[in-house]
Amino acid sequence: MAEPITSIQRRTLSEEEQKKQDLKEIEEVLLANKEGILSSIEILNGLQSNGVLTIINGLLKEGEEVMDILVKTIDQPGVTKSIKNLLLMGGLAGSIDVDKIKPMLDRLNNGLERVSEEEENPHKTNIFSLLKLLRDPEVNRTVTLMVSFLQGMGQAPAQSEAMPNEKKAPDTDV
Repeated sequence: MAEPITSIQRRTLSEEEQKKQDLKEIEEVLLANKEGILSSIEILNGLQSNGVLTIINGLLKEGEEVMDILVKTIDQPGVTKSIKNLLLMGGLAGSIDVDKIKPMLDRLNNGLERVSEEEENPHKTNIFSLLKLLRDPEVNRTVTLMVSFLQGMGQAPAQSEAMPNEKKAPDTDV
């Protein structure tokens, strides 16, 4: 009859065999993730050549001092308000319909080009020239768009979009 096993002896690898096994394992992982590793190396090279890694390394070495300065800076009333405003602006930017605003931005660029051309024009504008300009279809269209924009801004927002601290003004027809 067989004798019961009372102790299990695990096979222990020598230090050299363990290193060979570890290197083989690392080699297999490197080969399996070749593209990702090469992309990561390219990113790291770019960060190093631009000095970003040096900055990050310095920040990590001086971590406590940097955090102390950062907390003191953020703790100032103006900075916290700025961060809050930045977050609100980020939310607003996310809610803007780019397809609707792109044509207006193109027109804004055209207007800026025209302004840069007119800077050197010494001609003064008086009330009669303004009235004459309103007959120009481009000017009339722009004034109409501006009035529509102002009416839209003056319109009371939906209840869910209402700004805090905004008091509802009585509607007045102009």
